[in-house]
Amino acid sequence: MTSDKMLAILDHLYQKVLDNGLPGFESIESLTEKYARRWGGQSGKVDDFISSQVKKAAATGFVTNLPGGAAMFVALPANIVTVLYIQVRMSAVIARVGGYDLSDDKVKTMVLGCLLGEQFENILKESSVQVGNRLVTNTLKKIPSEIIERVNKKIGIKVATKYGSKSLLRFVPLAGGFAGGYIDWQSTSASGKTAKKLFIE
Repeated sequence: MTSDKMLAILDHLYQKVLDNGLPGFESIESLTEKYARRWGGQSGKVDDFISSQVKKAAATGFVTNLPGGAAMFVALPANIVTVLYIQVRMSAVIARVGGYDLSDDKVKTMVLGCLLGEQFENILKESSVQVGNRLVTNTLKKIPSEIIERVNKKIGIKVATKYGSKSLLRFVPLAGGFAGGYIDWQSTSASGKTAKKLFIE
C-alpha cells in the first residue's frame, strides 16, 4: 500500500461522505442535525457524537456495498475501509459543526489528518503549522499550498503504515476479532479527540 494509493482511497471516501454517504450509513447532514437538536453545549454534543461513533467502529462488520470505484479498495480488508469511512465522516461532521467548509481542500486535509490522532498534530508542527487548540479559518487560509501537499503525502504514508501493520491481526480467528475491535475503538477515539481539538475547542 503506497502513499499515493492510500490518498486515493481517502479521497474517494471523503467524496462519498460529501455525497450523502454509503448505503446503510447516515449522511453528514442527518448526523449534524441530530446532534444539533440535543440539549447541552457544543462540546458535550461533540463528545456524545464521538462516543457513538467509537462504539459503531468497534462493532462494525464488513462493507457490503461500495458503489463507484469499489475496485480501488481491494488492497484493504473491508472492515478497515468501513472504519476509515466512519472516522472520516465523524471528523467531517465535527468540522461542519465547527463552521468549516468541507468543500475547502485545506479543510479536507485536516479532516483526513485526524485519522492519525495526536500524531497529526506533530505532522502539522513539523510543517510549521501552528494550530493552538483550534484551527481557525484565518490560519487555514495562510497555509501555503506546497505545505498542504507535503502534509497530504505524510498523511498517506502514515495511514498506509498504520493500517498495513495492524490489519494482519484481523485475520487471526477469534483473537483477530478482539484485536480488530480494540484497534478500531482506540483509533476512532483518538481521531475524534483530534478533530474536536482542531475544529471545536
